[in-house]
Amino acid sequence: MPSALRVVSSAFQREDLDPEHAAAVEQAVEDGIDLRTSSTQDSYGQTGTEITVVSYTAPDGSERFAVRDWSGAGTEILDSDDKSAVVEYYEGTVRERAKDSGPWDVTDVEGQVKGRIAYTVETSTDGTTWGTVKSDKTTVAKLNGVTTYLGAAKEVADQEIGPVEEANWNAACSEASGYRPGYLDGAEVITMLRVRIEVDGDDVAEHVHAFPPVTPTPEQARQWAEELEAILRDSLDDLYRDFDLDD
Repeated sequence: MPSALRVVSSAFQREDLDPEHAAAVEQAVEDGIDLRTSSTQDSYGQTGTEITVVSYTAPDGSERFAVRDWSGAGTEILDSDDKSAVVEYYEGTVRERAKDSGPWDVTDVEGQVKGRIAYTVETSTDGTTWGTVKSDKTTVAKLNGVTTYLGAAKEVADQEIGPVEEANWNAACSEASGYRPGYLDGAEVITMLRVRIEVDGDDVAEHVHAFPPVTPTPEQARQWAEELEAILRDSLDDLYRDFDLDD
């Protein structure tokens, strides 16, 4: 990104200060106050890239502002006596890199989707009372490149729909056929699935999926019961054979 800021030190471009002066300014920036920051983290929570706005007192006693940009590729410090210019550069860099490399895990730039999210999956049999199925954490990068929290909620929900549809079919067939194996005791058809996305402790989006009514025909229910009973019987036969339970 083009910049009118002074280049204090850089692994990527020519510096504007002589080495001795640059070293003194670098130390002053290090001793300054962090005002704003954005960063990414690896799977272990270690910082991978970080860009920070710093307020500091220059060696000549004047108040200045700097952008300290750090990554595995190298470090760069740019500064100015104009805070607004530094902030503009910071926000522009954060937005530009999010487009190229994906979301930041920590950021204070308005409108940016954070890469790390938590989610809760809930189900309901009546559309009003909700029970939690699971809660977990993930990253936006693992959700097929979604760019909004609402998109993340829908993506997580899409992954949960298939198993619920299968469970609904089993519950409905069990009810219709009267065949109730132990693991289906009390099983009910799920009518709604809800995914809530949480960032920094706040709910930021949710997606609700409604399941259509499950109505197996008497023949489908009968066939389901026969097939399931055969599967369970075969499994029990295997158990007896493997452990010689007949002896």
